[in-house]
Amino acid sequence: MPSIARPRSKAAQRIMDAAQELFVGIGFEATKMEHIARNAGVSRQTVYQYSLSKGEIYRLVLSRAAQRYREALDRVDQQQDPRKVLADIISAMLDEYIGSAHLLLIDVALHEQIIPPPIVRKTALAYRDAIGRALARGQEQGVFHARASAEVFQAHAISLLAGFSLSRRTLPVFTDVDCVSTKALAFWKNYLTAALMMMVETDAPDRKKSDQCNEFMVWFGPYSQELQ
Repeated sequence: MPSIARPRSKAAQRIMDAAQELFVGIGFEATKMEHIARNAGVSRQTVYQYSLSKGEIYRLVLSRAAQRYREALDRVDQQQDPRKVLADIISAMLDEYIGSAHLLLIDVALHEQIIPPPIVRKTALAYRDAIGRALARGQEQGVFHARASAEVFQAHAISLLAGFSLSRRTLPVFTDVDCVSTKALAFWKNYLTAALMMMVETDAPDRKKSDQCNEFMVWFGPYSQELQ
């Protein structure tokens, strides 16, 4: 019996790609096996030959997303300045959330029959540990305050970045702020990174913090017009 867990055939790869696109686009509940087959350009029999349920395919898609998430962390140079380490970790997290990870995990929360594979938890812990090491180095150097916590920083980062990823396509409806174009995403990545870094930095003067907050308040006016 062929295995789809490590797709080597083109058909298995297309099935995994099609499943992820559907899960992200319309969610777990609305996705049917025949949808996966049609989008993958294969017959339903080809999908069923792997003897997997939709939930099992979902877990495999989650595993693949978590693996990419972990690979993004592995590309961060953790020997550089601890502030740069944290900024790069935030960037990696945001890129993955904008991709698919946040939407997949939302369905996990909605459907109790979906049990995330162990790699999801292991990857989250790897990010927490990397954040903790960067914070510890920064505290030794005096650039991060002593109260900074890896658990709190990670929770705040997930909440902020996942929230932005989920709402970025609806925000323009209410605010006329571009959150989708390449130029806008670059701006938001810088802004969200600055907002998170202010949680832990000790050397950011109040004026700088105020200016960064004010930048957000005025950005959607002239900047939004420039993007249009």
